[in-house]
Amino acid sequence: MRIRADKIFLLSLVWLSFIIILIKAYSPLLLSILTPLCVLFTLWATGTLTSAKQSQPVENKADSIQQASPSPHNEVASKQELLLPDQLFFNEIFSKSNNYAKRHNKSNAVLLIEIERLHEENVDLNAQILKRILATLRAEDIIMQPAKNQFIILISDIGQEKFASSVAQKILHTFKTPFERNHHNIKLSAKIGIALYPHDGLEVDELLQKANSAIDKIRNDSNISFQFYDAELNQLAQTFLELQNELRKAVEKNELSLYYQPQIRVKTGSITGVESLLRWNHPTLGNVPPAQIITLAEETGLIVKISEWAILQACKVNKYWQDEGYEHIDIGVNISAKQFYHPNFVPLIRHALRISLLTASYLTLEINESTIMSDTDNAGKIMADIHRLGVKIVLDHFGTGYTSISQLKHFPLTAVKIDRLFIKGTPDTPNDTAITNAFISLAHHLGLEVIAEGVETANQAEYLTLQDCDILQGYYLGHPQDADTITHQLVKLREGILF
Repeated sequence: MRIRADKIFLLSLVWLSFIIILIKAYSPLLLSILTPLCVLFTLWATGTLTSAKQSQPVENKADSIQQASPSPHNEVASKQELLLPDQLFFNEIFSKSNNYAKRHNKSNAVLLIEIERLHEENVDLNAQILKRILATLRAEDIIMQPAKNQFIILISDIGQEKFASSVAQKILHTFKTPFERNHHNIKLSAKIGIALYPHDGLEVDELLQKANSAIDKIRNDSNISFQFYDAELNQLAQTFLELQNELRKAVEKNELSLYYQPQIRVKTGSITGVESLLRWNHPTLGNVPPAQIITLAEETGLIVKISEWAILQACKVNKYWQDEGYEHIDIGVNISAKQFYHPNFVPLIRHALRISLLTASYLTLEINESTIMSDTDNAGKIMADIHRLGVKIVLDHFGTGYTSISQLKHFPLTAVKIDRLFIKGTPDTPNDTAITNAFISLAHHLGLEVIAEGVETANQAEYLTLQDCDILQGYYLGHPQDADTITHQLVKLREGILF
């Protein structure tokens, strides 16, 4: 007989107290004999100590479900066997997550999933259903099952509130494939109601009630599968999902393009490099901002495919300019966090250099400071691999990610790019000016060049020049342009005509 998971902690405390008493009252020899016995008994009592077959390593949550139901025809499993939390534990996690969200000005989402046509004879499909749902979630997301045909999911730190729709869409997509029971296909569907903290409420009961109200609005509508409690968010989510679908089509039809913004070296007044910027000319919305394209690409899983295309395209364009006799300049590509930490990222760069025949030193990767600071140890290893290829690395948005100086000096960087947030106030705002001056001085002492982005006035350009900033970039010096236009500017520079 298995002991409930919520009693494990109490049982462990009892054994720990017993061992402490032994330490004080008896000899270490007796302690060394009894301690393993206590541990073995605890494992046996909690059901952890099982047969050799059941004790094989479990790689993820989904695998644990599969092991809990070894036969596909006998998948009846209790919530304890599926390792789902009870209401008390869920409420406790909910409270802690919301407290964190409140302190850091973030949002959480509660998703109420209601399985349709899950009749009594089909409840043994719960293990299959749960396995599919878990495959769409992050490790930190919490799921519980309050009823046979319902699941509740807590999605913490969702970034923008409309992103909860992407999670709902992924879950609903798993129901398109029939479930299997006794060699028969069982078709199920689901409705999802979404309520947001703190937008729709502050307490778990209130949010669950509103998520249920959202389901009530679409219960009899076969064309709608998920609904936010807030009508305005529904419209935003719908627009967001439509853009996701259209981005997929744009990638397939090769409708994306790269524009290039010049970077001017202060000492020579000539173009020393360009930053390549993603562009998507939407048929009705016009030019979609690069940041929005990246967000959509990350949510749809297209980011790796788009990154591979952008890096290869940038390398090919730069190699073309060189072969045509234009000045040899650096070409920069922005790298998102998901791109940077993808296991195939460094091989992707190596492949682009090999295909384009571009010398590695003419490719620059611009990586956000916040991306590096999210996992400094792993980031350091990735940057070391990139550096060994001969590719340059620029720390983008410098000053916004709380980089430790002790860490900064160990990264294989070529330059830092001061965020436009500080350049905007320079030289008129004393605080921004002081910070900008400090950044320039710090970077130079570390042997790094300094790029100032967002330079929009002659006053800013003149001041940064006096402060020995190495490279300037911004609308004052040149807007992003397509490859043909920037080529003409390179020709003019060769003829001695400067900006």
